Amino acid sequence: MQKISLYITAVLWLFFSACCSKKSIQGSMPSNTDTQNPYTSNNLYHRVTINGCATTTTKGHVLIAEKSELSVLKLPGNPEIPVIIAQGDSIIYTRETEHLCCREVSISTDSDAKNIHINEFWKHQGCKCKCSSNLRVVLPKIAKGTYMVYAIIKETDPVTDIYHGFPDTIKIQQITIR
Repeated sequence: MQKISLYITAVLWLFFSACCSKKSIQGSMPSNTDTQNPYTSNNLYHRVTINGCATTTTKGHVLIAEKSELSVLKLPGNPEIPVIIAQGDSIIYTRETEHLCCREVSISTDSDAKNIHINEFWKHQGCKCKCSSNLRVVLPKIAKGTYMVYAIIKETDPVTDIYHGFPDTIKIQQITIR
């Protein structure tokens, strides 16, 4: 009787540990329902400021973005199009956006040779209201040279929160650091 009780306990422990495990049996590849940031390369140091309601916390070289009760900075022209400028040895990316409430954005950067990617990843289901956020990324200490800067958005569906894998390049701009 004691062996059967021990056997049942072991089977139940295996069952519950397998059911409650957060790791996929398929390995480390994320599924299309995974809402984690799909950008894994954070090889550029950057500082992020998010004013508005799309705040998030991010690991790595990214500062924690905080909610701000201040009004969002109004940009000239079409605010949905990012503004990318060189200032000294830094590249500054700014974008004002209107979005569904309850959505969060995380921002990462990566580079290869003379290309720099600024990646916005929007996640979570949207609520039935709209709000606006101002995103600002500063990439300091960029080496002198000419770079192509790509502003890219990837997002989960705001209704299902499922990532479908279709990036949207919203701006490509050549920047020269002197």
